[in-house]
Amino acid sequence: MAPSSGFGAVVVNAGRLTTKGTEVGLTVVPFNKQNLQWTSITSFQKNNQVVTDLPSFIPPFNPSGGNSGSTRPRIISGQVTTKIWGLIPYINGVKQPVGYTYLRFIGSSAAPVAVTSLDSIIDDANPKFQMFFNNQITYKRLTLGFSLDWRKGGGVFNFTQNITDEGGTTKDWADPVTLANAPRGTTQAVIDALPAGTHLGEFRLSTYQEGGRDSRVYTQDGGYVRLRDISLGLDAPRPWARALRANSMRFSVQGRNVLMFTKYTAFDPENVRRGSQNIRQAQDLASFPGARQFYFSIDLGF
Repeated sequence: MAPSSGFGAVVVNAGRLTTKGTEVGLTVVPFNKQNLQWTSITSFQKNNQVVTDLPSFIPPFNPSGGNSGSTRPRIISGQVTTKIWGLIPYINGVKQPVGYTYLRFIGSSAAPVAVTSLDSIIDDANPKFQMFFNNQITYKRLTLGFSLDWRKGGGVFNFTQNITDEGGTTKDWADPVTLANAPRGTTQAVIDALPAGTHLGEFRLSTYQEGGRDSRVYTQDGGYVRLRDISLGLDAPRPWARALRANSMRFSVQGRNVLMFTKYTAFDPENVRRGSQNIRQAQDLASFPGARQFYFSIDLGF
């Protein structure tokens, strides 16, 4: 705003968001016999949020974000709100592979031309879809229950790995760079041009902050398969319950967040947030992972 107005900022209720999604549920009973029952519930969901209207006097803006090289959301009319924006190196409008800025930094002949790092879409914090599988199997007095969660995709900027790379304490810092462990977007041609003995942590950190910024280095796939919950229960014989003047007795063991399978390299791709703003959930700054919990219980019914 013009200084002559006497105001530094104006707050307006402007813009519209539209969220569209799909959710499907399926319940199946594979067995339903006297001594064996099995119920399986599967659900599928995906959604998409778009800025459908933004007043002409409001230019595209970053509602929040990290430092100059990290990622951030960006609000643009007609654009998906969950897109992850960051700096990507270009030469004459052509996107360069991850690692080119490192080669440029060390003066490699494989990177003779300087780059221009431009704010671009790197990934989407919103997963392609999520699926949930809940099962309960009962055999006579014994009941087994378990829940599986599957999130496909969903990018996360791994500030945690960036910080440990800066300190040289990442567990894979001294590993050689291969196509299997290099950041997404690294090509074999880049790896072949690296000097012998290049450490993986050094390659990541210098690609990110030297020779031209490249925010893709620490932007990782946040997809996972998680064994969310598993429990085993046993209904005790009626005389056991009566001995305690109860009508029923049940022994149970339960585990929460028991297993997780993911390509994400920090603690937990599900619990990622930098600060308290929801819109910054795709930035992981040493976020505390979901606790693994185990319970044993004895339930009495009166």
